[in-house]
Amino acid sequence: MLYSAIRLCCSIGEGLTIDEISEKLQVPRSQALTAIEFLRNSGFVKQNGARFEIGTQYTHLGQGSPYLSRHHSNWRVKALQKIDHLTNQELMYTAPFSIAEKDFAVLREHMVGVIQEFLKKVKQSEGETVACFNLDLFKLMI
Repeated sequence: MLYSAIRLCCSIGEGLTIDEISEKLQVPRSQALTAIEFLRNSGFVKQNGARFEIGTQYTHLGQGSPYLSRHHSNWRVKALQKIDHLTNQELMYTAPFSIAEKDFAVLREHMVGVIQEFLKKVKQSEGETVACFNLDLFKLMI
């Protein structure tokens, strides 16, 4: 999660310095340096003087990736850490429910459409802040 967050921070404005990254993400400078070095060597960020800018604009872990479950859980843990400090601009919503199978399928397809619209807007948006969007729709019983 930290590597992804650092990469995204580098998309803000003209990029950030190591000290700015460390401060914004509240991690030790040495930890930020280790991560930024990996990201730079992998092409996910690029260095411009003392500043680091985003390199690869888009990353995606496919359904079969062995890293996918860790990716999801890391960002959900971050959401749990944030839950007691939400601002009025942020949103968390949880709604356990019972539903007909056919309606579940309809809602799932609707959520896929929402995700597609979401990704289109994010791609067009100028980076000013780093945020996270988690969406889960799952059955408790099969």
